[in-house]
Amino acid sequence: MLPSNSYRAYVDNSVVGSSPTDLIVALYEGAIEATRQAARCLESDDVWGRSKAISKAHNILTELFISVDCEKGGSLSQNLRRLYAYMQSRLLESHAKKSGEALLEVERLLSNLLEAWRVVAAKTARLMAEPVMPVMQQKREEEEMPMMPYGGYFAEPVDTLSRVAVSF
Repeated sequence: MLPSNSYRAYVDNSVVGSSPTDLIVALYEGAIEATRQAARCLESDDVWGRSKAISKAHNILTELFISVDCEKGGSLSQNLRRLYAYMQSRLLESHAKKSGEALLEVERLLSNLLEAWRVVAAKTARLMAEPVMPVMQQKREEEEMPMMPYGGYFAEPVDTLSRVAVSF
């Protein structure tokens, strides 16, 4: 019982600490693995295993479908939702007709989308890793405020950086 609780805690923490793009990548990886499992079960004539794997891939595609933000994505999001629905229908068709071709097609589509999402995830991670200027430093640069020299003072009121500073 302890190993499953530890594993569950690990998975829960992984999900909570992941970025949205990392979660989407994980969903694609899960759908691809389920599709491959369905193909293996088709080859070995394991109907129950194939059914479970296709259901898993179908459910993951449902999650991806409902996570698409149609307001922000416009026509791209509509096309993505159509593609998810198409892949779901191909999965069900592959199960009903025992078609390995349909499973292969879905796997290829998912793999292409996965590669695109990996690029997005990498770019997002790089942007998040860039250091952010402290607020005071940003203000100083925006307003071009001169720094007071240590142990000194300005001979005249400071209007610009062109004033002469006097130090001890």
